[in-house]
Amino acid sequence: MEGKYGLINDEGEVVVPIIYDSIEDFKFYDKLWTSIAEKNGKFGLIDYEGNTILPFIYPALKREASGKLVVFEEDNNQN
Repeated sequence: MEGKYGLINDEGEVVVPIIYDSIEDFKFYDKLWTSIAEKNGKFGLIDYEGNTILPFIYPALKREASGKLVVFEEDNNQN
């Protein structure tokens, strides 16, 4: 799985499958640790166990300093 990311615990067990193109640092917000991750060119939100919180359908996600997410439904980089 070259070029893919996931999470492994201290015992070497995979806790988040190694299937993501990128995973940002986990942040605590609203009683849950979450991370913005990318899979197949789309972004979604996962928890610390690899459960999908937001589906991987967004061209971009951004976390504000407050911890809230900004969801982009269209790719603003296109001309």
